[in-house]
Amino acid sequence: MKKAKIQASAPADLGKDERRRRKLVRRSHFTSIIAAWLITVPAAAMLSGVIFTVITAVAD
Repeated sequence: MKKAKIQASAPADLGKDERRRRKLVRRSHFTSIIAAWLITVPAAAMLSGVIFTVITAVAD
């Protein structure tokens, strides 16, 4: 069975602009990550509050 050769481009092979571009985070990706956090964290807090309320009501 033949092994596939994987060629990784070394940082020295890349141009200055290409290295800079790869380091940058696209703004759309950043905003989607922030939006996911803004939805997930409050939803988790509300869910944990509901679970806590149910458990304390059942325990009493």
